[in-house]
Amino acid sequence: MTTQTNSKLTITKPSALELRITRDLRAPRHLVFEAMSKPEHLRNWYGPRSMKMTVCEVDLRVGGAWRCVQQAPDGSEHAFSGVFKEIVPGERIVQTEGYEAMPGHDYLNTTRLTERDGVTTVEVTLLYQRTEDREGHLAAGMEPGMSESYDRLQELLTSTDTSDREIVTIRVVAAPRDLVFGVFTDPVHIGEWWGPNGFTSTVEKMDVRPGGDWRFVMHGPDGTDYPNHVRYVDVHAPERLVLDQGVDLDTGAPHFRNIITFETVADGRTRVTMRGVFPTTAARAAVAGFAVDGARQNLERMAVRVAGQQVTQDPTALNLSRTFHAPLAHVWAAYTEPEHLMQWWGPKGVTMKVAKMDLRPQGLFHYSYEMTPGQVTWGIFRYHAVSPKNRLVFTSSFADEAGNAVRAPFAPDFPLQVLNILTFAEHDGLTTLSMRGMPFEGTPAEQAFFANMHANIQQGFKGTLDSLEAHLATM
Repeated sequence: MTTQTNSKLTITKPSALELRITRDLRAPRHLVFEAMSKPEHLRNWYGPRSMKMTVCEVDLRVGGAWRCVQQAPDGSEHAFSGVFKEIVPGERIVQTEGYEAMPGHDYLNTTRLTERDGVTTVEVTLLYQRTEDREGHLAAGMEPGMSESYDRLQELLTSTDTSDREIVTIRVVAAPRDLVFGVFTDPVHIGEWWGPNGFTSTVEKMDVRPGGDWRFVMHGPDGTDYPNHVRYVDVHAPERLVLDQGVDLDTGAPHFRNIITFETVADGRTRVTMRGVFPTTAARAAVAGFAVDGARQNLERMAVRVAGQQVTQDPTALNLSRTFHAPLAHVWAAYTEPEHLMQWWGPKGVTMKVAKMDLRPQGLFHYSYEMTPGQVTWGIFRYHAVSPKNRLVFTSSFADEAGNAVRAPFAPDFPLQVLNILTFAEHDGLTTLSMRGMPFEGTPAEQAFFANMHANIQQGFKGTLDSLEAHLATM
């Protein structure tokens, strides 16, 4: 393989019939794709500065044709054309290319776009029919021409930079990309987590395809309903969703565009980047006061929902079940009312105190207990879902006196947070409590430690649930 470079552009010869050109551009991938595929943008960068684009026609679909005509300073015209063979919006274009003055020398252009930290790498592979065609293309000045053309593209992207109109939120989720993408596109899941803390959603319609509509009503914590209309612009599972949000029913204009990407990162985790692009800086400023934190809360709730899916599906999750000779109402009260919790929660025989009990999504149960006089241990539950007399979802942690999660005092690899899903079911006056748990966004070391602790945790819970049974007998 031979290599030819300048300060920004790299050209290699991976085979006798190929050229590979790479260039980094300081812009997000979706903007680069638009600039490379829409004629109104192509006119402003495609070709050297000395050439004027007089014709630019693009039928962006598989089988569609494209044609560009450039006029040189001497008035001569140079026409290039081809046909689209494959299109993956925002990621990949495969097309034929040919110089119309030299028929029979067409080549195949495969352009791939990848993004990392706001920089998009463009990789163009040209496949020629003959080696001499490739060498002739190089000898004709392709390298300086492409370099200048990409410089112009970078200038265009910089001039159309949307960063001052964006709200960008990133969350790394400890789950594979397919699973994460699924909770964004399944109405059963998204109704449970979409929106800021305290909100729920009722999905009326969800047609996940380009041009499809998603209609839902978001219910605020004060009981106010907020109808929402979203239109899908691009759907590429499991990598990308592009949504026009807040679509006006009369004009069809969106309030903003939401570009959501899903990228596999270390340890099989998924980086979710949600980029909201507003039409003006003023439009962004009008909502930033609540939207920035709301977007962060939204992705946190999504991560909990994903983890909940893992807990229910993973055979290695901690699984406990106990049937009590007590009605459902008593078991629920014992688990959710502080005057009852303080009578039985914690290791058997300890003295427990409740510092705070706020039974609602994102509410906190903050408590302490003394194993020996003067040795105080603090803990917290952070509630994520509360379905009365049916289901509780919460993360549990050791804590400090202020209610902040801290590492376990006995082992640094014990998970910082454990996700717990509790279900309650009554039959013939008996109530069955089922519990499943696993580390929430745990490191591999935390996951391994927790798995090895299952027997000890089960033994500890046996004593705790014995205390619950004894307390239920007094209710």
